[in-house]
Amino acid sequence: LTYQYIATSNMVNLRTSADVISYLKNSEADLPITVDGSCEIKVDEVVGGNLNFSFRAYESGNPERSVFVKQAPGFIKCLGEDYKLNSSRANLEGSVLRKYGEISPGLVPKLIHMDEDNYVMVLEWLADHAILRDVLGDSSSIGRMNDVANFMALTHNGTRGMVDPELANTEMCSITSDYVFTKPFDEADPTNRCSEAICDVAAEVRSDEVVITAAKDLRDLFETSRDCLVHGDLHTGSVMVPTGTTNESEGHARVIDAEFAHVGSAAFDVGSFLAHLFFAALAHDTDCVRAIERQLLDAATMTWEAYSVATNPSEETFRHVTGFIGCEMVRRVIGAAHAPDIDAISDEERRVNAESRALRFGANLMKKFRDVEKFEEVIIEFDNTKD
Repeated sequence: LTYQYIATSNMVNLRTSADVISYLKNSEADLPITVDGSCEIKVDEVVGGNLNFSFRAYESGNPERSVFVKQAPGFIKCLGEDYKLNSSRANLEGSVLRKYGEISPGLVPKLIHMDEDNYVMVLEWLADHAILRDVLGDSSSIGRMNDVANFMALTHNGTRGMVDPELANTEMCSITSDYVFTKPFDEADPTNRCSEAICDVAAEVRSDEVVITAAKDLRDLFETSRDCLVHGDLHTGSVMVPTGTTNESEGHARVIDAEFAHVGSAAFDVGSFLAHLFFAALAHDTDCVRAIERQLLDAATMTWEAYSVATNPSEETFRHVTGFIGCEMVRRVIGAAHAPDIDAISDEERRVNAESRALRFGANLMKKFRDVEKFEEVIIEFDNTKD
């Protein structure tokens, strides 16, 4: 891979529909859409991502013929050009997607074209799919957890002992180290934010020496573990699931956005994903949807059990998973990046209660992760946060 911070003068920049159409017409890629001028191509920007510029390009008269186009600029898109970030993260992601396609076929989007000079990927457009987080209120989506567990098991088992300097992904891992394990626990850090109503609870967490020590230990585990190739940013927003069917045999969940992938801790992937199932459960903790809350907790248990059967993790790995769940819960409440499930709760009292529970649950797991033996104990700890 070629690592560059600043784009060269002849780099193509994809910012508008016209840019994307011109790029595709001049590309030598073998695309599943017609770009020779014989039919009209339309482009829609795909919004919501923080780092990259993303688009859907499709034939006007046949929108089923579509591709997903993604470019990594040399900065963080949502913050602007003053916030530099290595564009070559796109090339690493393309390399990882090829590897994932080999060892977990059908569980990631197909990589159609990788342009390493312009940091552009052209991917399969996942028609009739939705972000998992957005449909977790539908009990039929919960069955897709088997796909996620299978993805983690296949990719972790299939890359055990991998040694690849190109997959160190140092810059992206440093972002994780800072924004997951360090900044959220520093009261003075300007990137942190939380609801005023839980400031006292946040202060208690940040002044708890056991929590602070656990955060440092978990950061060390994250930075030094070299178990296998891990996704590095696996949560309910980085999984897409088929819509319009309740039959689990009709299509599979697809894992997306692998730009944080690296050779690291398998437990980090598992803990990160499970934490967001707990966030989803908190978001559904009301009288009218409490059954879904329990289904989501059952889904978390099922995900861990399915992963365990396929990978036979050590007791130490399980304890690390527990610690990473806790750290993710805390940082998504008082750090820079929050859990959309919780932020979307319109009733302020409910939202504050969910934030408080998430914070207490996470802090308790961080303090106890070295002693936890069964996943049932994690569920009990979650239930114990109820008033």
